[in-house]
Amino acid sequence: MKPTLQRRSLSTRLRIVVLACTLTALVVALGSMVGYELAASRHGWTTSVEAQAGLLARAGASALAAGDEPALSATLGMLRAEPTVRAAAIYESYKANKAKRFKWLSPGLFIGQLAKDLQSDADDLCRVLDLCGTWREDRDTKLLSAEIERLRDKQA
Repeated sequence: MKPTLQRRSLSTRLRIVVLACTLTALVVALGSMVGYELAASRHGWTTSVEAQAGLLARAGASALAAGDEPALSATLGMLRAEPTVRAAAIYESYKANKAKRFKWLSPGLFIGQLAKDLQSDADDLCRVLDLCGTWREDRDTKLLSAEIERLRDKQA
């Protein structure tokens, strides 16, 4: 039968307490190190993605402004590899060139569930866009009809 803690000598009990405290300190230190590394890794990844998105947004914005469809397609083709980079680059392009077309919402309006719902909707839309392929303006009959109608109204 094993002796209980009360039956052990004082030095043995002190060793057990010291070992328990040391083990607790090690677990807390390990948890802190892992948490710090995760936070540092996330910060580094975020900074890298922001830099890539900024560079690609500028390249895409200049191609968009110049109407250079092959250059724009090449730039956007690079973005397909990373959806978050693509989204950030498109956002930067809209923010830089088309800011007056949008009314930006206050970040305080976004609650956790709304963010999840918006992400789900955005993922669904990206899947639809991937299924549809590249949009070709010359084949868009609705756009052409609307432009012709607009020109007729302007002339009348």
